[in-house]
Amino acid sequence: FQQDEITEYFIYGKLAEAEGNPDNRRILRQIGEDEKRHADFRKRFVEMAGITLGLASLSFGIGYLVRLWLGVDV
Repeated sequence: FQQDEITEYFIYGKLAEAEGNPDNRRILRQIGEDEKRHADFRKRFVEMAGITLGLASLSFGIGYLVRLWLGVDV
């Protein structure tokens, strides 16, 4: 999805360059910027979700090993 949105960003940019009407040019550029912003958000969201889930898994694994080592049942 991200690659499609980045491609659309460039397509709308090229369409804006070719458009003669200034109002239409502005709208095409705005749509392209919106597509780029969505792609950046998704990238950051997936990155942060991965970090969060990775740390949660690591914490769970350490807790589980400590529980086995100490023989504590909760």
